[in-house]
Amino acid sequence: MNLSATDYDFLRTQFAQFSDPELTRADINDLVEAHFAYDHYDDNPAYMGTNNESFHEC
Repeated sequence: MNLSATDYDFLRTQFAQFSDPELTRADINDLVEAHFAYDHYDDNPAYMGTNNESFHEC
């Protein structure tokens, strides 16, 4: 994920979990990517299975 300096500043000021001064930009990037993956891919049938499976139920 490509975050700008403004994005990092915003995250640091708006969310307590990002306000730790010891967090590097790489750490913040990892946290944001982990949240995105959990929030959007976890238990979402559109991202599960293989190309050979159908998710349409009769």
